[in-house]
Amino acid sequence: MSKAIVGLVCMDFVTSILKSYSSVFFSQSRLFGALLLAVSFSSPLSGACGLACCVVVNLLSWFMLDSKPKVVSGFYGFNAVFAGIALGVFLPFGKVLVWLVLASSLLVFLVEVWLETRMSGRGLPFLAFPFLITLWTVLLLLQQTDSLVGFGMTFSESSASVFGRSFAGLAGFLPNFAAEYLKSLSFIFFQVDVFCGLLIACGLLCFSRIASFFSLFGFAVAYLFYSFFDGGFFNVPFAYVGFNFILTSVAVGCYFVIPSWRSLAWCAALVPLQFLVIYSSSRLFSYLYLPTFSFTFCLVSVLFLQMLRLKERTAGLLLAEDIMNTPEETLYEAKVSKKRLADLSRCCVSLPFFGEWRVMQGHDGQFTHKDAWRYAWDFVIDGESGLQYDEDGSKLSDYYCFGKPVTAPFDAVVESVVESVADNEPGCDNLLQNWGNYVMLRNGELYSLVCHLKRGSVKCAAGQTVLRGEVIGLCGNSGHSLYPHLHFQIQKSPFVGDVTWKYPLDGYLKRAGEDMQFQSGFPTEDDVVRNIPIAENLCKVYNFADLKSIEARSEKFGSERWLVRADGYGGRYLDCEEKGAKAWFVNDGKTFRFLRFEGCRRSNLYYFFLSSYKILLCDEVRWTLEDEFPLSVQKRGAVAVLQDLMAPFFVFKKLRFYAEKGDNMAKIAEKSITLRTEFSESILGRAIDSLKFDISADNSVISSVKVEGGTERFVISFAEERFVYEIK
Repeated sequence: MSKAIVGLVCMDFVTSILKSYSSVFFSQSRLFGALLLAVSFSSPLSGACGLACCVVVNLLSWFMLDSKPKVVSGFYGFNAVFAGIALGVFLPFGKVLVWLVLASSLLVFLVEVWLETRMSGRGLPFLAFPFLITLWTVLLLLQQTDSLVGFGMTFSESSASVFGRSFAGLAGFLPNFAAEYLKSLSFIFFQVDVFCGLLIACGLLCFSRIASFFSLFGFAVAYLFYSFFDGGFFNVPFAYVGFNFILTSVAVGCYFVIPSWRSLAWCAALVPLQFLVIYSSSRLFSYLYLPTFSFTFCLVSVLFLQMLRLKERTAGLLLAEDIMNTPEETLYEAKVSKKRLADLSRCCVSLPFFGEWRVMQGHDGQFTHKDAWRYAWDFVIDGESGLQYDEDGSKLSDYYCFGKPVTAPFDAVVESVVESVADNEPGCDNLLQNWGNYVMLRNGELYSLVCHLKRGSVKCAAGQTVLRGEVIGLCGNSGHSLYPHLHFQIQKSPFVGDVTWKYPLDGYLKRAGEDMQFQSGFPTEDDVVRNIPIAENLCKVYNFADLKSIEARSEKFGSERWLVRADGYGGRYLDCEEKGAKAWFVNDGKTFRFLRFEGCRRSNLYYFFLSSYKILLCDEVRWTLEDEFPLSVQKRGAVAVLQDLMAPFFVFKKLRFYAEKGDNMAKIAEKSITLRTEFSESILGRAIDSLKFDISADNSVISSVKVEGGTERFVISFAEERFVYEIK
């Protein structure tokens, strides 16, 4: 094994340790993990035990399981951190402690694997249950010995840390609420230490403004509730239970759930329940002489998430299906991705024809698209005069759409066909055979129906497989049709005339003056639309999935090597290891899209991400395209921090993308194509900054990208010398 590989393995393992600590607060930040590791060593013995347990469990996970990404993310290590620190608090250094650290590490690991198999299928986390099961097991054993040090004592005595002794007077200068909050934070690491809590609070704020705010809010509501009873029947110092409210608020307020004012309200609503569980479980476990630790946080969080899983949208709450590195990123990605990436998760439906057609009647039309049949379209072709026909329109052949090809809107199996109904003369109708000639297609549970086809023109049979864009018939005037047109609808059943389904169309072009605008969703009445004419050579230019690596260099950012990697979930991304930057992408045959960016923004890869965020793979017509960046790609600063704090309630900042291909830009098949793109930033609708790009490409080369007003120049040489990309 080469030294480089050994170095990478060691680096990954160190990362797994640091992320095990940061995972305590649902973070993937190595810096935050390093801070928490240092805080744990404010009590050297418990810190060492926590690190030892973490190392053992991560080693077991590394060699026994086939999920290296999970191990590196700290997925298996954070429970070990809790268990080890607790052992260091309860036991003096000696052979018993060493034996229990090793045995407890193994038990934590086995319980984690068991709980993962039981809970992952339900979409639930196991949280700190492995730690609880392990430590309760150990404490039940130790009750039969005289080995306990901390058990039965106050934690302020048993875990007097180095920081606690050095900064003992700090709490006296703080309001009681602030002191209790900081003590509760430190108690997560089995300490009651204001200074340690202050370090953790600063790290949490740097990691996530949203998580920091939710932790404060949940704690504040609980503190007020506790104060309302004056401690009353509780008889337990608030610092010993306050951390449960902090962890619960972060977990169900902004980590597993998309943060919003609704999730904030639920954090407050769960406080009385948590007090009920805390003190009733304390009474129950007191019979076994066991503390409850984080039992309340685990139980309440899992019950709440299970409720949301059973009903995916409850009281406006949305589960975070794609959890990112921070709550801010999760929120920003969810706001943007739900719209711009929705078509990647469903069957894509195209327009069922070639060329430009006009929507004569759309959803909830004024003639026939009513009630259960409201979600349908009628399409016609207009001539230069604006009429649907030539001559006087007395003959079917006068109509521009009559006899034009009708295509399959998606890959499908032909469900049923009718092609024997005679075509009506213009102005005549056939109500007895309402649907006329038609083709019904099926893709899974999705059905499409195209009607009023020309008699004898159907080119497929029931049971036959057809591909998207394949001709399945010709437009006619059969059935309930006064004039030639094409009726198109989506439904959930194979019965002709059943209830229609409001199902969006995949990307298409809509005429806007001389240009065509990229759209997706639901064309409306009088929209002139067409499918996207795909430029195969442009598809190849942006087909990075077949490459292995890309070399990039610039005067501003130096040389970079991008690896084309798969992420294990079917996605691909460009990975600039030396800069720590990654950009996920997809090429669906119609568009090239970057899905998200992570890491260093002072890199060539970041500029490439900005310039080619979404590219329409079309060179035949003039087109324009607009999209929106998630705010997670914004540069840091005071405005970004303010937006992070306000994001669950109000988004005042927008990052937009614009792209166009104009008439003065020749076809790629002939010579070259030039695309203009723009990254712009606005606050409350007012533009404050922008970056413009000109991208030129020919048959095999993206030859140049010019940044307006910029001096950067970088050349990206693709593997096998297939393409070149340049900014100057």
